[in-house]
Amino acid sequence: MKTKPTDTNYFDQLKIIYNKKIIRTKRSAKKILEYLKKKYKIIPINLKELDSIGHTKIEEFRYILKNSEKIQINKEAFKIFKLDRNPCTEKYYEYYQERFQGGENIYIYHENETDKLFSNCDLLELKLTILSGIDEKDIQNNTSEYFSYLNTCYHYDYILESLSS
Repeated sequence: MKTKPTDTNYFDQLKIIYNKKIIRTKRSAKKILEYLKKKYKIIPINLKELDSIGHTKIEEFRYILKNSEKIQINKEAFKIFKLDRNPCTEKYYEYYQERFQGGENIYIYHENETDKLFSNCDLLELKLTILSGIDEKDIQNNTSEYFSYLNTCYHYDYILESLSS
């Protein structure tokens, strides 16, 4: 990628690069999960089926910011999906296993009350953020949410590019 975060016109460049790729509406977690079921094959599992890293991550996710206050969410409040390993998901498994020796599975966690999606794979979590979209109003007003979304798109592509080389 020629664009770098240190460029003075970084966000202007990202606006051009990602203009046609941006998902211009916020999507619910349910819609994203439907998409993932079709595209990648995700399998619903229960809490007992998580491996040790999956359990560690769910502990992190239980403490979610809600209304600017930290609240504790019960483990049982999460719906958990295992990402099937197949040619479409191999990039996520490659990335994940380079960073977490011993981590066997990639999971997607859905917390229903807050409608948030999480993953124990950082690369997949970037993809989840991209799939969640951005409101058109944020784009028109150049909000910090919009710039964060563009930055997420850039970092996702940057990581994918580095995996290919």
